[in-house]
Amino acid sequence: MNGQVRLLPNTLHKLKKLKSLTLYGTSKATDIQKWFAFTNKDHSEINHSPLPLTITNITFIDVWFSTLSLRRLLRTISKLNHQATCYLNQCCITTSEQISEGLISSPDSLMIPCDMSNVSLTIEGENPDLYDALIGSDLVCINIIQINHPSSLSEALLTLTRLKTLRLISREYIDIPIRLIRSEMKLVFIYKTLSVDSLRHLLRRTSVLNYSVESQILFGYTEQLDGFMAIKQELLATKQIDVKEFATMGRSSYCLNSMHETVEMDFFRNLHYVSDHMINVQLRYNCSQKLQPRCSVN
Repeated sequence: MNGQVRLLPNTLHKLKKLKSLTLYGTSKATDIQKWFAFTNKDHSEINHSPLPLTITNITFIDVWFSTLSLRRLLRTISKLNHQATCYLNQCCITTSEQISEGLISSPDSLMIPCDMSNVSLTIEGENPDLYDALIGSDLVCINIIQINHPSSLSEALLTLTRLKTLRLISREYIDIPIRLIRSEMKLVFIYKTLSVDSLRHLLRRTSVLNYSVESQILFGYTEQLDGFMAIKQELLATKQIDVKEFATMGRSSYCLNSMHETVEMDFFRNLHYVSDHMINVQLRYNCSQKLQPRCSVN
């Protein structure tokens, strides 16, 4: 993308059957705000989506965003009348609004509640400013690949009151203080490998949540199975945890079995992080009873 990005909105509107769009950034001075004409000439927010109404998947690779233009983009995608995925791959997010040239007139309007139940956001390559952009948003599904700023993520989670599904994908275990403010959520953790000690630590993190949540942990393993099976027995003995599954399996069989479920494709395309020999753990935490010490899987 270069100085001709202002032509993009007119081009997109002509593509009546477009379902997938990938945009590569080539210049830090190119703001996504100008790509989609989010505002009218009087700087007011447009009432229609500048995206083709058929779009279901939009990917940005190495693109510069300001925090406000990212918020406006997500609100724009939410205006579509079907499910859509936004994928940010190694994008630069900054709080600076210098290159917006005054296009953003009322940042407060972006904090007005907005139905984003049709938007799934996948992030690969995050930074603290990205989490600033997500604070207070109405997103219901977020997938993050390789977390580098766990404390910033933790702070943002406290403000996501409508979040229903959070998937965290990493090559190795990263300690994240999971703090949620709503129940009936689904937490999914995917690791290339996970040790027995790391699994215990993760279970301690999730078992102290004050809400009823579902948790899935999918990981490859290199240690002997005895340690993992000991954890399984401890979980089965904990009344406050419903162990739906704790089993070893191959990646191919998992994909085959899961295709019968309603799961976003961005979940499957990240299974390459996991080895062919893996363990699938599915739990339900019941907060209706006071957790006993054994629940923390010491």
